[in-house]
Amino acid sequence: MFLRTKNGPCTFTVLPLLHSGGNYYMLCFSDRERDPFGPRHVSREELKAAFGTGWRIGYVRAARFETNVHPIGAQAWLSSITRL
Repeated sequence: MFLRTKNGPCTFTVLPLLHSGGNYYMLCFSDRERDPFGPRHVSREELKAAFGTGWRIGYVRAARFETNVHPIGAQAWLSSITRL
């Protein structure tokens, strides 16, 4: 879960949940989505910064969420991340 902080764009709270070598797959709303509905929208740069130390990012790909309020789906990021 991304959390806003006073001194930076976000912190990430998954680290204590995965052991070394564990994989994390995340689908989050993209900052490219102009509709303000849904959870906080995250930029690709913000995502990469949140997983900088202690993680290996396999990929961050453009994707879509299927929702009831977005006729063609909401823009999202799909990522594969491994804890080192």
